[in-house]
Amino acid sequence: MNANHITTPAEWGQLIRARRKQAGLSIDELASMLGLSPRFLSEVERGKPGASIGRVLQICAALGLLITITPK
Repeated sequence: MNANHITTPAEWGQLIRARRKQAGLSIDELASMLGLSPRFLSEVERGKPGASIGRVLQICAALGLLITITPK
């Protein structure tokens, strides 16, 4: 996975999991902070497709992940 070029839900999940662990947070702790269920957060981290983009952006913002869009 290249953190500068993420194209799949699985790659997003890997990045989110790595950042959560780097922050020293458990799934339960982060989910509680965001008002999400631990199950939902776990599914996002496993790359389950179909997660609400709004919730994924909420998770990324809480973990300090900056998302930028660049044209090809």
